[in-house]
Amino acid sequence: MTNKKTPPIFLDVANLLKLFFKYPLSHFPVVENGEIYSFISKANVLRLSNERDFSKMNQEKQLKRLFNDPSLESFFEELDGTEAETFPIVDLSEKIIFFTSTRHFNTLYRKISVLSTKDFETLFSQIQIPLIIINVARETLFKNHAFSQNFKHLLKKDILKKFIEKESLLKSLENKIPEKITLNVESFKQTFTLESLTLQGSSVFILYP
Repeated sequence: MTNKKTPPIFLDVANLLKLFFKYPLSHFPVVENGEIYSFISKANVLRLSNERDFSKMNQEKQLKRLFNDPSLESFFEELDGTEAETFPIVDLSEKIIFFTSTRHFNTLYRKISVLSTKDFETLFSQIQIPLIIINVARETLFKNHAFSQNFKHLLKKDILKKFIEKESLLKSLENKIPEKITLNVESFKQTFTLESLTLQGSSVFILYP
């Protein structure tokens, strides 16, 4: 996710201040082990950086006082309004500030769409491309008619069920990044594209050939 054109910089209050004046954002995301942990607030950085007691704290205590938690949706609204192509992210694990493209950040963390169960079934039942939808627990939520017709042999032999239960698929789901994965069970080989979307607030995954 790091922008190769802009190398990471050391995480400290001075660097955060410079970046808040450079980028038109009121918050920077904080990630830990690839997941959004919190946000650092520009208002908190400006207010606390002038406090004498704050400067005497160790870095861990300083960071905790800088955190602020707007909703992820409100952050995306602000990000959309800036039209920024890149922006800083604080990596709590590595104690660095790195730079990512807005597009890549959207791919990792933005909900592609939110559908009701009724909308979900109506939309995908009409699609002619065979597709199946599963959740992060690898349970089959939906198969459209085209999938049932084109992959009868998978369903009869439980080949698809065995594939969905594979640990390698779970790792793909955890990454939540569109990718190609290959079903290769009992001498049957088929490549599927895996993509994520949100159904009633929960992540689900579409598999289609």
